[in-house]
Amino acid sequence: MLLKKFFPIKTTIFVHKENSYYTMNHTVEDLSLFNALRQGDGNSFDHLFRRYYPMLCAYAHRLVSLEDAEEIVQEVMLWLWENRGI
Repeated sequence: MLLKKFFPIKTTIFVHKENSYYTMNHTVEDLSLFNALRQGDGNSFDHLFRRYYPMLCAYAHRLVSLEDAEEIVQEVMLWLWENRGI
């Protein structure tokens, strides 16, 4: 696949929450999902939401309460869906 030539390395971000680490890997699969999302594919949005929601909430919870973190991440994900064609 051509994308592997340009994105051969995974980027890992560790987010600490209650003695657990979540790993965020940006892979060729993620890029494919984002491209499908731009085309309006609801399944790709669902997959990205389920993959990144817990990690984003854990990160945001480091800065604000868990309730606020969840609301912020939900608003970001809604924005992502509403602006998917940009």
